[in-house]
Amino acid sequence: MKNNITEFYSQECENGMIKVMIIPDICSIEFGRGVGYDIIERIPPQEIGEISATKIREEMKQNGQL
Repeated sequence: MKNNITEFYSQECENGMIKVMIIPDICSIEFGRGVGYDIIERIPPQEIGEISATKIREEMKQNGQL
C-alpha cells in the first residue's frame, strides 16, 4: 500500500511536499481466554501526532493552493 501511494505521488515525494510513511495502529484491544483483556495504546512520534489536516488546508488556502 505504501509503495502504491508513493508511486502515485512520486513528484510530490521527490520535491519534499509530502512524505509517505507507515503509522502503526493507534490502539488495539487484545482479548484473552477468560482472563479479561488488555488495552494497548500506541502513541505516534510527537511530530506525527501534531499533524493537523485543518491547519494544512488553511495554509494552502492562504497560499492560493486550494
